[in-house]
Amino acid sequence: MTTAPDNSATPTANDSASAELRRGLIAAVLARTADCLAALFRTPTEDAGLNESRYTLLDALRRMPEGTSTQAGLAQALLQSESNLSTLLERMQQDGLISRVRSTTDRRKTLIGLAPAGSDALLRADYLRDRVAARLLASLNDDRARDLYLTLLTLLQQLESELGLDQRSQTATPNLVRTHSASDGVVPAPHWPTQTSATATQVSSTTNGQQP
Repeated sequence: MTTAPDNSATPTANDSASAELRRGLIAAVLARTADCLAALFRTPTEDAGLNESRYTLLDALRRMPEGTSTQAGLAQALLQSESNLSTLLERMQQDGLISRVRSTTDRRKTLIGLAPAGSDALLRADYLRDRVAARLLASLNDDRARDLYLTLLTLLQQLESELGLDQRSQTATPNLVRTHSASDGVVPAPHWPTQTSATATQVSSTTNGQQP
């Protein structure tokens, strides 16, 4: 008697289609999560005197290895064109949030950096946004929070690689290892590995233990 071959372990077209649908669902959930986080961060960011565009730009500047960047470098890190940044940079300079000076090594280049008012606003926004994040993620214990962090970081690295950012920029990946000031003192940065060369520079956002 001939026994029929067992094809249960052999992937079928339906299996592949189902896998694609599941991954598409993950992408949809991530996109919706990003939208919700942006909405929830809007109020604390505005309470600090910023909007999301300004916060993101200031955050990118503080992650630059030298603390300054050209407009082209900023555009690359923010996944935008230089022309799209021009008006925003002009207005932020007028408001005293950023500074622009000529490079001492290449006079053709203008370097953009954080002005004191920009650093202060960034610290205030960090503190308020972190409070919102702590409330939203309070249901996760330390192990689940770490697992989620590492999973998302792995995905982020893959996305940056797809965009070519891992080769073109050392500041593409957000520097997630930082500290901030809380009402009861300075809070240490989480001891979670970043596993990326793009976060080699640790950012310390402290104000001598005072609440921003």
